[in-house]
Amino acid sequence: MAWGGDCKDSRCDFSYRPPSEFKLAVYVPSLDKVFITNEISRTNFYSRYEVELGSDGAAKISETTPFFMKDKVTAFIKALIITLIIELFVALIFILITKAPKRILTSVLVANIISLPIVWFVFPLIKIIPLVILLSEIFAVVFEAYFIHYLNRKAITLKRAFILSVMMNLASLIIGGFILLFLIMIGI
Repeated sequence: MAWGGDCKDSRCDFSYRPPSEFKLAVYVPSLDKVFITNEISRTNFYSRYEVELGSDGAAKISETTPFFMKDKVTAFIKALIITLIIELFVALIFILITKAPKRILTSVLVANIISLPIVWFVFPLIKIIPLVILLSEIFAVVFEAYFIHYLNRKAITLKRAFILSVMMNLASLIIGGFILLFLIMIGI
């Protein structure tokens, strides 16, 4: 499932995240030997592992991912900026079309600042990626809709807040996902 495995200075990087359970095969050219690790479960989107190669040909893999890994925090900050730009833009268009008060933008901003860390750091603990995406998107839509409505009860109905939240989250999922993927691919 994973490809790449370009190794340098005892570190290997892969272009695609491994499946939820996997083994790693390591070929050491100087020994002309293949080491195959024990099976391990991936617990994060961005995971780090350490492999110990034994002289008997055995290999042991263990996860060493820190909870607040630098790469994960950097990716989160990029995602937060992209999400805020996209969702505030969608909210602004919605406000202009529906002639709703511009103060709704403040509640959109705060709702995203609250919901996105939960989506990025709590939901991945479920470990099943399709379920993580589904549940985190449902959470974001529902939370943001109720939050926006609660802070603007006289200005926006709950139904309109849900419509706004669905539009914002669809845009940030689709457009933001492509932007984030592009940034990762070009190394930014």
